[in-house]
Amino acid sequence: MIDNDHRHGEFAALLACSSRAGSQGHDEYIRRWSAQAGAQRHEVMSSWSFQSPGDLGRVLRMEFPPEAVEPWLQQNPGRTELSYGYVLYHLRRGA
Repeated sequence: MIDNDHRHGEFAALLACSSRAGSQGHDEYIRRWSAQAGAQRHEVMSSWSFQSPGDLGRVLRMEFPPEAVEPWLQQNPGRTELSYGYVLYHLRRGA
């Protein structure tokens, strides 16, 4: 299973201040479920990279509401990259 990392990366910070955060799922629920199921958790740091700041802005505006993304874009003019963490959960069946 793959999930957003709710603790690491700029994406996680945007997610945390977004009014849509509730609909993205809750990290603690997934952590508890995976631990109870015996899944291994692997955190991976990555990034989203774009050709231009405008491309990054357009994608962020699709993912997040204005109150989350506009301040970030104003504080990070000219950026073409956003740090993004994700989590892989590995569950081995039958042993």
